[in-house]
Amino acid sequence: MSTEPIFIYGGGGHGKVVIETLERHFGAKRIGGVFDDDPQKAGSAFFGYTIIGTIKDYKGQISNLILAIGNNETRKNKAAEVERLITSFISAVDPSCHISRTAKIGTGTLLMPEVIINADTYIGDHCILNTNAVIEHDCRVGSYTHIAPGAVLTGAVKIGGTTMIGANAVIVPGIEIGNNCLIAAGSVVTANIPDNAVVRGNPARILKIRK
Repeated sequence: MSTEPIFIYGGGGHGKVVIETLERHFGAKRIGGVFDDDPQKAGSAFFGYTIIGTIKDYKGQISNLILAIGNNETRKNKAAEVERLITSFISAVDPSCHISRTAKIGTGTLLMPEVIINADTYIGDHCILNTNAVIEHDCRVGSYTHIAPGAVLTGAVKIGGTTMIGANAVIVPGIEIGNNCLIAAGSVVTANIPDNAVVRGNPARILKIRK
């Protein structure tokens, strides 16, 4: 088992839950510190760990990095920016998660407590699967997507990249949701949703298409 240190990028609120997941997955001793874009934070403490500084000062010296950035689009842009500066990204999986032996999970993805991922499901890179999210069999979740607490993707659902599935939303079997969508909390999605759509309700209705 590797003993190389693990680093977090982002010293905000989402960083706290990333740190706790890493502690449960790898142990606190593996965490090497936190990077943040604000140079004035360098040397200060964040949730029990030191903010090292900006990652640009450590080009080529860092491996095992996870992005602690909640906004999907920002996380996507930051991944593209820092991947040339580091050796590798790492995923973090809370020990309480149930993950099928046939599920596939991309790099840099965070699985928080009590997440369920069932058979033959694929999760892309740099996703956030939040507390108590359920991803049923044969689902496909695109990269940089966030599945919020308590959301349920039933069988064979397909979700595009950089999409936000709100807390306690339910996506019924076989539905396809496009890229860069926002599914409001508590929505029940019973029809396919195109790219860039904002939807809400039970059953969910398209409120607008974002440009």
